[in-house]
Amino acid sequence: MRGLSAVFWGLPLAILAAAKTTLGEGPRIFPGALPLGSGPWARMGSDTLSACLAALLAAGLVCYGLRQLVRFQAQEQIWIAAVNRASLAAVAVIGLLPFAYWWSRFPGQPIFERGVALLFAAGIGLGLALNHLLVRLAAMLPDEILRQDSRLLSSINQSLLLGLLTFAALDWWLPMWLARLPESWGPVILTLHELRFSLLLLGALIPLALTMTLLWKAKETIVNGVFRGS
Repeated sequence: MRGLSAVFWGLPLAILAAAKTTLGEGPRIFPGALPLGSGPWARMGSDTLSACLAALLAAGLVCYGLRQLVRFQAQEQIWIAAVNRASLAAVAVIGLLPFAYWWSRFPGQPIFERGVALLFAAGIGLGLALNHLLVRLAAMLPDEILRQDSRLLSSINQSLLLGLLTFAALDWWLPMWLARLPESWGPVILTLHELRFSLLLLGALIPLALTMTLLWKAKETIVNGVFRGS
């Protein structure tokens, strides 16, 4: 229950904080840079940590929740493998989060652009891994309706997440090939490129809502079936 609750609350907070950090509007828990030293690298590190701390804490909450899930049915190797894949994706998100802040400060640097692209891909991977994990969890719980819902919603989620990844890849590559494309495509491609962050954030809301629905249903099944004995 602690693990599911941590993932349920940490996931939307992590997405919101990461999106705000990428746009240069990230919430700062501390008003300035953290006092980690006086050198240039220490100042940069403290400023980065201060700007990313909210997103790091939220992603850390997701990671903590996933590690709690390892205690459930530890003898089931398929289940543990699903938890480990989701945990690996969550750790990748945590490791790549600083690129969101660096890109907001220096948007013209290719290395930071690639770092944000990898962060987005890691987030998609986390979403896919979570949905697979929830299908495996539903298979171990005594609720046929939950199993059917998890399979249906998970398949929809996977299609939506892969669609988001495809859109992001096209947005990355099409502007580079704009000169070779029909001239009439130019305004549409450029408009979509300008609105890409808003479109990706809006597009992520449906998979997020469906994933949180599955998490809530799994929690309710455990409470009703295990703790209340119904």
